[in-house]
Amino acid sequence: MSIIKKPHDKFFKETLSDIETARDFMINYLPKERRYHDNCRAAY
Repeated sequence: MSIIKKPHDKFFKETLSDIETARDFMINYLPKERRYHDNCRAAY
């Protein structure tokens, strides 16, 4: 695994590595046309 030097990058990598958290983030913060992904179809 590569070394992450910036705290912001580390936070997002660790947070979004959890599938449920990543799905919730995409649904709530990305425009609908940008958030489509096969793994998230059932979420909306």
